[in-house]
Amino acid sequence: MAPKMDATKAKLEAAINAQFQPVSAFKFPEVADKDLLMVAMGLEAVGAVLYIFGFNLGARMLMLFLLAVTPIMHDFWNETDPDAQTVNLIMFLKNVALFGQLLTFTAMNSASAKKQKTD
Repeated sequence: MAPKMDATKAKLEAAINAQFQPVSAFKFPEVADKDLLMVAMGLEAVGAVLYIFGFNLGARMLMLFLLAVTPIMHDFWNETDPDAQTVNLIMFLKNVALFGQLLTFTAMNSASAKKQKTD
């Protein structure tokens, strides 16, 4: 996971620095991989429990998790092996579909809550 994280950080830092051309170069703070893993696991676990009980916050936590994890873990565009590229593309698209489902859930819950308030 560390090489993928380092590559992603470098690409994001380069894009941010090229876009905004700051006085001093932008650099992400150094965070241990185990700390990032703990945050990701917490987001996924707490978000899943809240989602099971129908809370929008749970769906939003899972969407945040998917937004952060999907491009890093399933970067099919960087794969050279065709089989690995296919597997990562399938997993990437699965996560996009999950994100869409969570977005639909959030919208439906919000519409339902607004309708109940007006009744």
